Amino acid sequence: MVVLVGLDVSGDRWGLIGAGMVLLAALSYAYATKLVQQRLSDVPPDALTAATTGISTVVLVPFALFRLPSPGAAGADSWLALAGLGLLCTALAMLAFYRLIALAGSNKAGLVTYANPVVAALLGVTLLHEPVGVGTVAGFLFIVAGCWLSTRPARTPAKELANAS
Repeated sequence: MVVLVGLDVSGDRWGLIGAGMVLLAALSYAYATKLVQQRLSDVPPDALTAATTGISTVVLVPFALFRLPSPGAAGADSWLALAGLGLLCTALAMLAFYRLIALAGSNKAGLVTYANPVVAALLGVTLLHEPVGVGTVAGFLFIVAGCWLSTRPARTPAKELANAS
């Protein structure tokens, strides 16, 4: 992801903390995906989604209460967008993701998250007319290579000995 979007360490401390949090989120996502397959594979996807979004809500509500907009500052369209993001982009996406883990396993299901920076970069190019640089192309190639390496069949020692002779 660093190759795809670049690395800028010249920001202030809040920017660096934010970048660290993004990295922590990516690592947490990978860990959680593996954890779901190893320990929660028998739990239905809808129960997992309810539990994870419920826990996240309980953790985040106290922070949100301190940052509520002043009355009238956020219109109905803002609240509808928030509901849409919560229901479609979070709950429905998590249902699909947990189902994918159950069907394909955590390694293959985790590859879906690699598409996020690719989609973001392509949207930036398409909608915001951002340039496609060498880093963007290199990032795409790294993502494709990583997906290929992580989904190719494992080689057994017997196959490796047969190929060596």
